[in-house]
Amino acid sequence: MGTLAGRQEALGRDLARLQAQLRGDTGGRPVQGFLEGLVGGLVLGAALALFAARRGTATEIEPLQEASIELKERATQLANDAREGAAGLTEQAGALTEGAKAALDRIVPGDKATEA
Repeated sequence: MGTLAGRQEALGRDLARLQAQLRGDTGGRPVQGFLEGLVGGLVLGAALALFAARRGTATEIEPLQEASIELKERATQLANDAREGAAGLTEQAGALTEGAKAALDRIVPGDKATEA
């Protein structure tokens, strides 16, 4: 039964040590707390640095987005210019058609086929 008593005594010491740690009593080892804080800070700093590096790639996308917006605006302007040009050509084609009909009427007066 000596081993059971020794085991209980060891468990009692471990319990007392754990309770002291929970209360913040480091037992005269303030360096350990400093080192734990330092290591924790380094780990947190490294994680934030990695996260910040990933977010930095988003800033590389901004010039591409701006360029795509400018290209879209330019394409829209070119499309509008093409529509205006097509409208002008349609007008010219209509005028030429009317002129051709008038010339044909002068050559062949009274031809009803050109009026249709």
